[in-house]
Amino acid sequence: MKEWTQGFPQANALVEAEQFNDEYDAHKGTFNGGLDRTALNDDWCNRTHLKTNALLLADVESLTANDNFVSQPSGSSYNYFGCVQYSEYNGGWASTNISQTLSNCHEGMLHVELKGSFYINQHECRTDTTQVKIRINLNGVRITGAGYFVQPFMSFRITADVPISSGTNEITVDWRMNGNNAYASSDPIFHLFGVQLMSVARWR
Repeated sequence: MKEWTQGFPQANALVEAEQFNDEYDAHKGTFNGGLDRTALNDDWCNRTHLKTNALLLADVESLTANDNFVSQPSGSSYNYFGCVQYSEYNGGWASTNISQTLSNCHEGMLHVELKGSFYINQHECRTDTTQVKIRINLNGVRITGAGYFVQPFMSFRITADVPISSGTNEITVDWRMNGNNAYASSDPIFHLFGVQLMSVARWR
């Protein structure tokens, strides 16, 4: 039986650094497109040889799904954030104004990071704990999600790496939670704030 400390190299495998270097030197011209970097002058490369966004496209945006804060409204016995009310949410996935458009992309890989904070109203949850889930979409297709979250105040960070197509690509963010609570139709249920969306599209 094989032990963890044992190794069984395949036939003709390169197992020594010296042997690997010899093999690599023989083929590096092919790997580098015929470019021999050791034969180039030190100052041959300058800004005229470099193209902006030649290998990647990065975009960082600071957004917020709701930037309004209201003081104690008439008839309310406590202060709260001004945000989505129970009467405004009918279940299912709800869109936000958090979006990002990446233009002039090439086929490659896309790295996305979404971070921020939220408030969930657990005061009026009654029989069911209020739960929130957040997802990131690429061109209308879900690529990652997180939740359900139940803490009244919480910070989050969601990341994803997916293949990307050439042209224009659109990133959007949605959320969903429990259905309408008839006991608190005018009370707030969810508030997103301090949100930042970063995207890095890479290609070769």
